[in-house]
Amino acid sequence: MSKFKRYLRLPGRERREVDEELAYHLEMKTEQLKREGLSAEDARLEAARQFGDRERIRSEVAGLVGDRTRRERRASLLDAARQDIRFALRQLKSAPAFALIAVFTIGLGIGATTAVFSVVRAVLLRPLPYDGSERIVLIGESDKLPSRDPQTTTSYANFEDWKARTTSFAAMAVFDGWTPVLTGLGEARRLTGSLVTSELFDVFRVKPALGRPMLPTDNVPNSPRIVWISWQLWQSGFAGDPGVIGRSLVLNGNAREIVGVMSPDYRAPNVELGGDVWAPNYRDDQDTRSSRYLNVAARLKDGVTAEQARAELLRVSEQLQKEYPRENKGAFAVLFPLRELVIGGNTRGPVLILMLAAGLVLLIACANTSNLLIARGSYRSQEFAIRTALGTTSARIVRQLLTESLVLGGLGALLGIVLAVLGLRSLMQLAPVTIRNQQVSVDLGVLVFTLVCAVGAALVFGLLPALRATRADIQKTLRDEGRGTTSVRARRVRGSLAITQLALALSLVLCAGLLIKSFARLLQIDPGIDPANLVSLSMSLPAARYQGEAMPRFYEEVTTRALAQRGVRSAAMTSIVPFSGDWDRIAVDTGSTSNVPGIELPEGDRYIVGPNYFETMGIRLVQGRAFQTTDRYDSQPVAVVDDAFARKVERNGTALGVRIKVPGRDSMATIVGIVGHVKHYGLDAESGGQIYVSHLQYPWRWMTLVVRADQDPIALTPALRGVIRSLDAEQPISDVKTVATMMAERTAARRFILALLAGFAAVALTLACVGLYGVIAYTIAQRQREFSIRLALGASAHGLVRMVMREGAVLVVFGVTFGIALAAVGTRLIASLLFGVEPLDPFVLLAAAAVLSGTATLAAWLPARLAAAADPMQAMHGR
Repeated sequence: MSKFKRYLRLPGRERREVDEELAYHLEMKTEQLKREGLSAEDARLEAARQFGDRERIRSEVAGLVGDRTRRERRASLLDAARQDIRFALRQLKSAPAFALIAVFTIGLGIGATTAVFSVVRAVLLRPLPYDGSERIVLIGESDKLPSRDPQTTTSYANFEDWKARTTSFAAMAVFDGWTPVLTGLGEARRLTGSLVTSELFDVFRVKPALGRPMLPTDNVPNSPRIVWISWQLWQSGFAGDPGVIGRSLVLNGNAREIVGVMSPDYRAPNVELGGDVWAPNYRDDQDTRSSRYLNVAARLKDGVTAEQARAELLRVSEQLQKEYPRENKGAFAVLFPLRELVIGGNTRGPVLILMLAAGLVLLIACANTSNLLIARGSYRSQEFAIRTALGTTSARIVRQLLTESLVLGGLGALLGIVLAVLGLRSLMQLAPVTIRNQQVSVDLGVLVFTLVCAVGAALVFGLLPALRATRADIQKTLRDEGRGTTSVRARRVRGSLAITQLALALSLVLCAGLLIKSFARLLQIDPGIDPANLVSLSMSLPAARYQGEAMPRFYEEVTTRALAQRGVRSAAMTSIVPFSGDWDRIAVDTGSTSNVPGIELPEGDRYIVGPNYFETMGIRLVQGRAFQTTDRYDSQPVAVVDDAFARKVERNGTALGVRIKVPGRDSMATIVGIVGHVKHYGLDAESGGQIYVSHLQYPWRWMTLVVRADQDPIALTPALRGVIRSLDAEQPISDVKTVATMMAERTAARRFILALLAGFAAVALTLACVGLYGVIAYTIAQRQREFSIRLALGASAHGLVRMVMREGAVLVVFGVTFGIALAAVGTRLIASLLFGVEPLDPFVLLAAAAVLSGTATLAAWLPARLAAAADPMQAMHGR
């Protein structure tokens, strides 16, 4: 008891004890001096003088006493914690089945939450590797507000006006993707690079490790050909030679002087912002205000918010619309954080939805474990009653039970980490490229989150059983020992937890069902091509060696030789492959719209293709004819359009014969054919139509060979590489992909969300039904004596099963009802992910309710059937 009093000792009492101790010593010294002959007053004064500064001594002694008290408190707490943990482990060891089920349940919930949080942390929370990255933004133009596409572009002229007329930005720069061919350093290969203005290095606050930075004087026409190379290229191509500055690098057949080596810490956010090389960008004579192909990055000034900058840009863009109505009508400036480019504009919402779904799984796991603990607490009610009768306080019992919950949470967290690490591998295989590129892993931050989840879960599932254990009537508990009774309140609490699990599970099952139906609807859409056995290989001809008609001659010879390869059914050239993510949007003049503002000219995606393109891709010819080998540069230009673009330019009910001016030739091209529409941007995305011209009439430097094979197209790639290198040994091949893979990548985000949400729904459904099974089984175990008496008095086994099933049906009905109400809110969160399906689709809703009800009914029937089959005599006399 004295130890306990010291544990509760208050600071005021400590000070009183110190004062009493000091007064005692001072009195003893005074008495000693009086015995030595001093008067009482002189003895008191001399004792005070010899004793010294009483306040300082009091402070020092009080500090020592306080330190001792705190050490005793810590030791007492640690000793109590060790005792509680040892007792908790003994309790779990005495009930291994309960411990395994509880740990696995919590581990499953924590594992799912940890795995998804790893993605959330990498994609949304981890700072980008740039100084002040939260102030870096992207700027572009869109005809729709608000815009969700961070890869919007603008023209050089508009960029210069934005830069001159705004005050919200510390730096603003243009960048454009560049994929030059490197020769002279071993085998020819394609690099990733960017054409930029000098301010880009200020936007990202990066300085070259060697050489000089880019200067504004580098961004002018006819400036020297110079280049900055990455640290990695410097190491691999020049062995880290510090004398690399001033040497030449041959890119696209032209020598460029190396003037700088980038810092090893700089990593480009995407391919448009470089990776291997950077060269100056500048406005040339062909750049008009309508040429919207450039990207803009900027850094906000300190103290300026993104909303303020967005509002200022919008005002400037409205001014430019008035000043240049032909080129800028309907073009609004839009601003995005840099992270939107890194992860994709539509990634944040789905990832947060997955985090919410994982949280619901953890909540269901907590409800399940809480149910288990309540059941176990009922079995331990005698223990708690006896301990309370012997003087143990309610707070002590609550602390012990919470310690047991924390031990369960800790063991569940360890299992959850293992499951998260293993599950993350499969998760990343399903994830779209934008997520896979973020280096998702279970790092220290994720482990801290897991620890917080474990503690939070332990408190959630442990607090209610702990509080219930201290509210039991001691007398009644001891009197009811062995009678097999359970309180109505306990049954209600466990039933409420089961209803909660069922409701949460139904909402997840319904969301997964909606996504499944949506995805099925998406796959039913005709993509406009036949992707089976199609493979593509990209090329780029250097301007130094290929000019004019030399380009189509090379590509024509590639096509001819590819067709001669064994296993090749057809082959053709194209500037853009459907579903590749590339695009080339143009506006065309039909001759009667020369005075119409450029933004109102009919727009479409331009494809520069070979004569066999439509046959190779499986694109349906609707009217007219396809391209022929006789459509040459010196013949009348012709064009083929899809039916969507045909409707924009048709005259007298048809687009055949309509003339359009396609960039690349001064003369007008006549539409000679109409083909089916291709879902280039994705099965759920629309485009403004497609315009096709022949590469024999419109020479193009950047082309892709598409080949349809008899069987596996990837097996043909070595032979196709050989064909290309036989014509030009320095011609690198890049982006070797099957078209089916490209299509799959366009739906990767949907598949990722669908797979995870369906998995969470399955886990939630399983846990909820296990929880319902536990409630019914526990109730039957507590009422087994009652059921046995009923059976002995003539009740039928089927009647007993029906009675138990009715009780289970009540829980299921309440769970489904609350689940539908919860789903009405939850399905709105995934509305943007649905295609052709209403958020509360009646068929899916009924199917989800039927699945939950059927599974839950089975979970209730199993324990009821076992109870009805039990021997009534054994049940009444067995203990």
